[in-house]
Amino acid sequence: MRYKILYFFVVIFVAFSWACNGQMNEKQKLAVDTAISSLGKLAAAIDVGITYADYGSLLIDAKAQIDAANLILPEGNLKSELNASLDAFVDAREVWKAKRDRETLFPNYEPGKTLVSKYSLETKVDWQDDTVVDPDYAMQAIWKVAKDHYNKATELRTR
Repeated sequence: MRYKILYFFVVIFVAFSWACNGQMNEKQKLAVDTAISSLGKLAAAIDVGITYADYGSLLIDAKAQIDAANLILPEGNLKSELNASLDAFVDAREVWKAKRDRETLFPNYEPGKTLVSKYSLETKVDWQDDTVVDPDYAMQAIWKVAKDHYNKATELRTR
């Protein structure tokens, strides 16, 4: 009799665990929706045009929302995609800052070295025979990666 009762509870536990696998609770859903929304604002702002200062403000908001989601989300693809999107948006800001400050991005020095490797950015030879990264090209390439991760996160959320 004891084994039947134990077996019954094991079956119930396994069934409950299976049913809950991959399901988010309401708090997690809200955090993910808010994080995705903040990334969506960044993606939209890039498409329509935005100032460097406003981009920074949207980036701060997105970071705060994703940090909040990271606290309650389990490890997995959705969490990874949210963070990868944010990382790319932050990296694009680094390129924009360098361009704004009239700094050249060299593939052998930071931040160019990391960005060229991370995003497989192409280099070119400038008028002084230096190998450089074109900041306009780099921003567009990095923003594309950010949007791709954002789209994947959105897709994972709707599953």
